[in-house]
Amino acid sequence: MRNLNSPGLPTRPSILGSGDDLRLVIDTIPVMAWAVLPDGKLEFLNRRWLDYSGLSLQEAIEQPTSTMHPEDLPRVLEEWREHMSSGESYEGEMRLRRADGEYRWFLVRTVPLLDEQGKIVKWYGTSTDIEDRKRAEDAMHRSQQLLNLVLETLPVGVAVTDRAGDIILSNAASRRIWGEQMIQSGVERWARSPGYWHDSGQRISPTQWPSVRALRDGKTTLNELIDIDAFDGRRKTIQASAAPIRAAEGAIVGAVVVIEEVTERVHAEEALRESASRLQHLSRRLIAVQEEERSHLSRELHDEFGQLLATISLHLHAVRSVAGGASETALDEVITLVKRAGAEMRTLALELRPRMLETSGLDATLRWLGDQHSQHTGVSAEVVGHVNDVGVDLAIACFRVLQEALTNVARHAQAQHVRIELAQSDSMLELAVCDDGIGFEVSRILEGAAGRGNLGLAGMRERVEILGGVLKLDSEPGNGTRIRIALPLNAPGTLPPVR
Repeated sequence: MRNLNSPGLPTRPSILGSGDDLRLVIDTIPVMAWAVLPDGKLEFLNRRWLDYSGLSLQEAIEQPTSTMHPEDLPRVLEEWREHMSSGESYEGEMRLRRADGEYRWFLVRTVPLLDEQGKIVKWYGTSTDIEDRKRAEDAMHRSQQLLNLVLETLPVGVAVTDRAGDIILSNAASRRIWGEQMIQSGVERWARSPGYWHDSGQRISPTQWPSVRALRDGKTTLNELIDIDAFDGRRKTIQASAAPIRAAEGAIVGAVVVIEEVTERVHAEEALRESASRLQHLSRRLIAVQEEERSHLSRELHDEFGQLLATISLHLHAVRSVAGGASETALDEVITLVKRAGAEMRTLALELRPRMLETSGLDATLRWLGDQHSQHTGVSAEVVGHVNDVGVDLAIACFRVLQEALTNVARHAQAQHVRIELAQSDSMLELAVCDDGIGFEVSRILEGAAGRGNLGLAGMRERVEILGGVLKLDSEPGNGTRIRIALPLNAPGTLPPVR
C-alpha cells in the first residue's frame, strides 16, 4: 500500500496487520479522525471525534452530515464529490457542531489509501479545530477594514512602501495630492519626479527624498517643506514626513510616508510675511519721521521760542527798573510767569527730543529722566548700572520706553519707589523698570488697551521689536510691575553712535 500522508496517520499502514490495529492507532491520535469507504460511506470515527460531537458511532454513521453547519453543507458535499471522482486529496474549512450545540471552524483534510494497483481502498481524514485562528483572522480583517476606513477619511496623505520602495498602500488624500498615477508608479518614479526644497529652491536628488532616507538610513523626518510637480502637472507645496517600519528584530521592512498639501497655506504665510515686513518698514519710517518732527519742534521751542521768552524777560526787567509802586509788583508777577513758561518750554523741548542724547549720551539722559520723574511726582527713582554709547535708534528706543514706563507709573501705579536697571554686554543692551505699585492683570489690560485707545505698551513693544529686541511685562495685583527690554547692539539699520 502507498500514498497515505494525512497528519497523525502512519505512512505505512500495511505493517500494522489487521484493520483493528489501525483503528486502535487512529483512536489515539490527538486530532479528530475518521475513515470512509470508496463509495463514500462512513466507516469509522475516532474517540476524539465522538466526544466532540456527542454522537455514538452508529448515530454518526447513520447521519454522517448531521454535525455540519447547514450553510456549509452544499459547498462541502460538492467539493467532496469532485475529489472522490478525481481521487485527489482534499483540504477545506467547515463548521462542525459540538455536543453543546456550538459550531466551531475546522480544517478538514482527506487522503486516499491506494493498493498496489493504485485503486482507492479507503479515505482517511482529520479535522483540526481552527476556531481561534478564524476568530483572529476575522479580528484582523475587521481591524484592516477599520484601518482602511481611517486612512481613506484622513485629510492628509498616507502611503506605505515595502523594503524595495514600492507603494503597497496609499489613501485617497495621497492619491489626490500626487495624482492617481502614483498607484502604478511606486516610490521609484516618485523619487525621480521633480521636487525642490521649498526654502532654497534646490532640486531634491533621488536619494534625498524623505521616504528613501527612511528606507536606506532608518531616519525619521518631520514636516519638510517640498515643492513638487505632481503627476497631473500641477506645482504644489507639500509638508512631508517619513519613518521606517521595522520588524520585531529591528530590520527595516518598509516605510510610512505622510504628506499634506500646504500650497495655499504657504502662499498665505509668505504673503503675510511680506505684508508684515512692509508694515514693519512703514512703522519704522513712521517712527523715524515722528522723531524728526519732534527734534525739529524741540529745536524750534528751544531756539526760537526760548530766545523770544528771554528777550521778553529782559525787556520786562528794563521796564521794572523805571516803574514803581503797583506797576513794579505787577511786573514782578509777569516776570515770574515768563520764567515759569520758559522752564515749562524747556521741559517740553527736552521731552520731545532731549538734546542730551547728542551732547551727553544715553546713560546720562536716562539718569536725568529718572531725576525729572522724582522731582515732578515725588516718587523716588533709583538708577543702577551703566550703558555705553549706542546707535541713535537704540538710544531713542530706550529713552521712549523709559519715558512711557515712568508716565504709566505716575498715572496708574501708586508707587513709592521706582528702580531703573541698566546693563550692557558685547551684544545686548538691557533696560528694566520696576515699581512697587499696585500692579495689574497683564492679560486683561493688554486685551482691552487697544479698544480704549491706550497704545502705550503696544507702542513700546513695537519700537523694541522693530529693532530686533524683545519686551517682557510682568505684573500682578499687589506686587508691582516690571518692564524689561533687551535690544541687540548689532540690530540691522541702526545709525552710528550718538557721540
